[in-house]
Amino acid sequence: MFKRVIFLLLDGARWDVFNQLLKEGCLPTVEKYIVNPGTLLKGVTCFPSTTGPAYLPYLCGLFPGTMNIPGVRWLDKKIFARNRLSRDALRSYMGHEAFLFNQDMENFLALFDFFSHSATLFSRVGKGAKICLARKENFLFYPLAHYFHNWDRINKIVHREIKKWVREVKEGFLFAVIASIDAYSHLYSPFHHKTLKSYIFVNKLVVEIVPYLKDTLLILASDHGLSPTKKHLDLAGLINTYKRCIYYPLIFKPKPKAAEMVSGNGMSHLYFKNSKGWAERTLWEELEKEGIIKLLMKQQAIDFIAGLNEKGEIVVSKIDGEGRILYKEDKFYYNFSGKDPLGFNQEINGICSEEGLFKSLKTPYPDSLVQLTQIFKAERCGDLVVSAKEGFDLRAHWEIPEHYGTHGALVANQMFVPIAINTKVNVNKEAIRTVDIFPTILRFCGKKIPEGLDGRSLY
Repeated sequence: MFKRVIFLLLDGARWDVFNQLLKEGCLPTVEKYIVNPGTLLKGVTCFPSTTGPAYLPYLCGLFPGTMNIPGVRWLDKKIFARNRLSRDALRSYMGHEAFLFNQDMENFLALFDFFSHSATLFSRVGKGAKICLARKENFLFYPLAHYFHNWDRINKIVHREIKKWVREVKEGFLFAVIASIDAYSHLYSPFHHKTLKSYIFVNKLVVEIVPYLKDTLLILASDHGLSPTKKHLDLAGLINTYKRCIYYPLIFKPKPKAAEMVSGNGMSHLYFKNSKGWAERTLWEELEKEGIIKLLMKQQAIDFIAGLNEKGEIVVSKIDGEGRILYKEDKFYYNFSGKDPLGFNQEINGICSEEGLFKSLKTPYPDSLVQLTQIFKAERCGDLVVSAKEGFDLRAHWEIPEHYGTHGALVANQMFVPIAINTKVNVNKEAIRTVDIFPTILRFCGKKIPEGLDGRSLY
């Protein structure tokens, strides 16, 4: 039984890059003290595959849709209909509203709640944490790192705080975010030398932890990968030419008829006012009649769009085919017309969640049945969900600095993540879900696992 847990969240680390650096001997301490005596797992993150919402599976054992936090930005149609100026009508965790993330989690338990001494380091998600390490530096140096494109000072602070914590704290939980992989991937590419250097920085952190590994569960894991970005689609601008559209930061337009809420720049929620006003979901059939589906499908940057139809099915549409997902009595059903947009190339007639993951690994869209189902569980989910093709993103005008790496979409390079644990996990699977790590940590630490989780313990 472990008394202490150290979780290093390698924000933006790709599965293939991490694995290749291991094979090339660039992460020797990680290999010697974590991978060899422990387990290296290929993880499948959640949709949207983006910072913040993708922390929730690790910290809460639940998908973003289950927690009604369906993205970095969202709109609550019912509240918006009553009072569009309400603080809870819409949200962006990227700006001054970032502190509301923990408020929006308040009805759920997080790992911090299970340990008497729990701490976060450079994480916007920390509901229940007793201590926020380097709080002042977070407010001061994080914005400077973002706008001046230099994360060395932040990494030095991370190194200092982890070194201090492992020496002083014998029992507890630390969730520390290493943001430079994600930051440099956005600024340059997921394969830039500064990005790769940030992976190697993690090896230096592990060097500091190794002497203090007794009774300690050490986990290195990523929340999402990234794809190189070559072209941008101004999705909000596109919708705005068709219907008056609000989007961040322009959220106070008079008499809006649509809203666009992008996450990680690789996915977006689209909301539409319908004949009944703002309060109710606008279904697929109505959007099809208005020509919105056709408008979106013409865009080279869009991989697929999804929405709910009158039968309660999730419709998934690409330019050359349409699929329909039905989740009923814990089973998934799927059929399609034209070319299969999700790549199964066969109808699915009643399979469980685990089989759905296994079958999806042979397609370009990992865990697609489960991930699309969970996101549409959220009341705040868009009427349409848009996923971008690799090489594209969905936010051209307001992204400063310009991004050359994208995540958020439901595509393999953004969904597959590394998970390294310094103990053996008996898993005979090609891949596991990140949502399984929460109950696994609790089991390893001898703590009771709550009911109603989306994840399952691997131990």
